[in-house]
Amino acid sequence: AASTPPQEGEYIIFRIDEHSERNIYGGVDDSGNPLLAIETRITPPNVNLRSASLSYLRRERKGTAAWLMVLFLKRKELATVFAKLCQDLIEEAQGAQTEEALVDLTMRRIVLWQKLFENKQGGLLADFQVKGLLAELLFMESRLDAGACQPLELAKAWTGPCGGDQDFVFADEAVEVKAVGMHVDDVGISSL
Repeated sequence: AASTPPQEGEYIIFRIDEHSERNIYGGVDDSGNPLLAIETRITPPNVNLRSASLSYLRRERKGTAAWLMVLFLKRKELATVFAKLCQDLIEEAQGAQTEEALVDLTMRRIVLWQKLFENKQGGLLADFQVKGLLAELLFMESRLDAGACQPLELAKAWTGPCGGDQDFVFADEAVEVKAVGMHVDDVGISSL
């Protein structure tokens, strides 16, 4: 890309793992922005991301019966966060059993990660969001340390990032985690 940059409106991609069953590509666009592309044989939906940081497009691959779901980072200062998103998508895509599952999983993940990027603080969480996230992570750590559940069960129960009514929904209980500041003894609950 440095020696032969892509033309305007184009991008350069390379396959991430030649031994994988899934065709997943990394690359750059004509502005040098990093991208992740996941290939599918079915037509993926068109998603209109409302983000100053992320962009998505679907593109049919010329001469094949395949499509690419392409996610671009538009703000290079968020490259480390984008790398985590890419790693998350790559790991999850490997486990998708069908093309439909792959597309569904990719779309759901993009929407969840968009919520992190759409923030008005340069893609970073607000202080109260950081406090809430830390409280949820501490709760997860305590459940794991106590042997109360397995990591996968805990991850599947975590609904906090999706804006659920409770932060964790297990088969037999729901848990809402609240964080308070220093020297605060009370927690307000709007809807018991």
